[in-house]
Parts: sequence; C-alpha cells; structure tokens
Amino acid sequence: MTMEYITLPGDRWDLIAYKSYGTVGQIALEDGQMVNAMSYIVQANPGLKLDSILSEGLLLQVPVIPSAAVKTDPQLLPPWKR
Repeated sequence: MTMEYITLPGDRWDLIAYKSYGTVGQIALEDGQMVNAMSYIVQANPGLKLDSILSEGLLLQVPVIPSAAVKTDPQLLPPWKR
C-alpha cells in the first residue's frame, strides 16, 4: 500500500523520507527486514530522477509502513534518548 505525496519547493528524497518515516536511516518492515528509508521511497518511484532537489508538484508514491514497525536510527537521536 502507498500514499501519494506531492513535492513542495525544495523537497529532497531524504527530506520526504524524514517527513514520512521520521528518519533518513534504517527502518524495519513488518517482516523484520531493514531498509534505508530514502531508498525505499526511491524504489517506489522508478521513473523519477535522483535529483538533489526535486521539482515542485511531482506526484510520488510513498510506501506505507505501520507505525509500530518504524524504527528510528539510534545514532540520529539525542544522547539522552539513546
């Protein structure tokens, strides 16, 4: 299952991953497989270029992951939350 996301001015693949999953690092899928958040979105949109900044108004498909399965990379957390 995917949700649609329309790019805003200045959007980047990593920013969309952070907005969608709360991390730009590794996320755990329901089956326990670990994937890179940004790469997961890129793979769901094979017809788009890997530009550093995406054009405004592009329609992206962002795979939906149950929130219970999303794991934040501990290295991205402040020390008191690790």
